[in-house]
Amino acid sequence: MLKFFRKKKEETASALEFDYDSVNAGYLICSKCSGKMLLDNLAPLSTANCPNCGESNFIPLLLEKYWLFLPIGGGGVGCVYKAFDIETGKLCAIKILQEEEKKNKFVVDSFIREAEIGLEICSHPNIGTVVGYGQAEDEYYMASEFLDGERLDELVLDNGGRVDEERVLLWGLQILSALQHIYDCGYLYRDLKPQNLMVRNNGESITLFDFGLCLELGDVEYDRGDDTVEGSPQYFPPERCDFEIEDMYSEIYSLGMVLFFCLAGEPYYNADTPMELLELHVKRLTKKSVSDRIVHCNPDIAVIIDKMIKREPKERYQTYKEVYVELEKIYKMYQSCGAGEVKIWQ
Repeated sequence: MLKFFRKKKEETASALEFDYDSVNAGYLICSKCSGKMLLDNLAPLSTANCPNCGESNFIPLLLEKYWLFLPIGGGGVGCVYKAFDIETGKLCAIKILQEEEKKNKFVVDSFIREAEIGLEICSHPNIGTVVGYGQAEDEYYMASEFLDGERLDELVLDNGGRVDEERVLLWGLQILSALQHIYDCGYLYRDLKPQNLMVRNNGESITLFDFGLCLELGDVEYDRGDDTVEGSPQYFPPERCDFEIEDMYSEIYSLGMVLFFCLAGEPYYNADTPMELLELHVKRLTKKSVSDRIVHCNPDIAVIIDKMIKREPKERYQTYKEVYVELEKIYKMYQSCGAGEVKIWQ
């Protein structure tokens, strides 16, 4: 597991350095030749070529107390940047609305609501911490802790497929704990997928982030006149496609899909279009059991995942605690094997 994090850090270490003293003095140090680039008349959050060597450099933006200096993600209605907090000296992640969304009241209200929910639910070790939000000049922003690690989807792909079963069980237990905390706060997370999970501390912990689809428990009922389906088609529950009420059993379905992805190295369903994926979830064509699809998977784990991803909600586990108890039994068995022994089912 360590090799994934070493590789990631080696590739990005130099690019993630931020020279506060230089930008505060009005210039940027070129990432290639170390020459000075005056920031005057350079458009923030764009790129500009170094006058000395021609290298393209990202131009940072000062937003209240945050220097946004590196784009690290995007999609939907927002863009995410790595930032430097000039008050604390710490790194953080800043999400801002895309330019075309700033005049959309629904989008702005949803963005603010996401930040408010994040602040309310983030007091958990496996949930990313939101530290603040607001509007500065014409930018709406949300500030969160910078999650140093590797996104789960990228880690699995780097591994070339399946991940150690004991590690997957540990992550499953931690995610269940986070989902229970969110539920106790009165919400469903509703966007569980590998892209929203960060593996940290050399694989010893996993962190849930991005609260854009969170809803209060009383609001998880859909207007059947609205044909919009939110979420990632490879991981959301089939009842969402049918605009039915969601609850813990819905999140359990999504978690089952995530666990399968970790163990198989690929999603449970693949299709060319989102609509085809929706049909696979809803029609639930006959599939082999997890143990048949992942030959080397511990059959006890396979049985649990098979139940988690049943088409009918009533046939799944109904509470996070039920799943936690089942996964914990197997995890403790692996731990009892002792360091250095084979823990993957043979």
